Amino acid sequence: MSAFKAPSGPGTRSGAWVAMVLRMVRRPSLLAGTLGLLVFFGGAQVASAWHLTSVSPTSGCPGTEVTFTGTSFSGSSASVQWNNPAGMLFTEVGTTAKVISSTKATAVVPLFLSTESHAGTVSIDKSQTLPFTYTALTTCLKGATGATGATGPAGATGPAGSNGAGATGATGATGATGSAGSKGAEGATGATGPGGPAGKEGKEGPAGPTHVASGVVFTLSGVASVIESNFSPGVNVTVKLESPGVWEIDATGLGAGCPFPALTPLFGNGEGFTVGIQGSGCSPGTNMGVTVDTSDKENHEWSFLWVGI
Repeated sequence: MSAFKAPSGPGTRSGAWVAMVLRMVRRPSLLAGTLGLLVFFGGAQVASAWHLTSVSPTSGCPGTEVTFTGTSFSGSSASVQWNNPAGMLFTEVGTTAKVISSTKATAVVPLFLSTESHAGTVSIDKSQTLPFTYTALTTCLKGATGATGATGPAGATGPAGSNGAGATGATGATGATGSAGSKGAEGATGATGPGGPAGKEGKEGPAGPTHVASGVVFTLSGVASVIESNFSPGVNVTVKLESPGVWEIDATGLGAGCPFPALTPLFGNGEGFTVGIQGSGCSPGTNMGVTVDTSDKENHEWSFLWVGI
């Protein structure tokens, strides 16, 4: 059987506990003697006033210092109960903790011969138990990983390889053209009506002078007169009452045509009436006469507008 050699070099664990493990592995009698010194706990425990709230760290290898935090700690030392269900030769170990204050104590994780990491428990001075994970001994013996060494200088870049002479693959066949969609029906166009012949544009005649005569006929005591009149230069209008509700109105200077005046009744005394042309006479260029009457043959006020060319 070859001798077990402890790991050495940067990143490996060293110390008395590693040497102790090696001595126990090489000398079974020493291992048995050491196990005889361990205190095993079992059966009912007496209630303790100690209250454990946390441990830090919550996992570790043999030799790791664990801090216990809680309340009602007393004395300068206390017993710690460690339980590791994965222990090969024993699953419970008792050690002594150093009491620092009424809320803090420290103890070292004992040696369990376990080949795998496993969740267990820990308590102090018969307090309640808290979870604690015991790291496998094989993992602990590997030690911490050493620092990564510096990166060496990069080697020279090799020459670029020549391009491959692979042939270009043949072009695939063109897919068939899909059928064209049908064209929607076009709405019917309404029939266009026949175009009429273009009319001939007539010649524009010379513009003659426009003559205007407007006013209001007012009758009082059998005498008719034109008031509020507006006559173009050269225009003259006279009016004469022929009989009740009948007037003769004459105009001169309204041009060569024979226009008829536009008549508008004016309301008086709250009664309505109409004004019409009873007869007319015309001497082109000289005199234009019109007989006007009211619908009720009463004397009313009425207005006229005469436009001649």
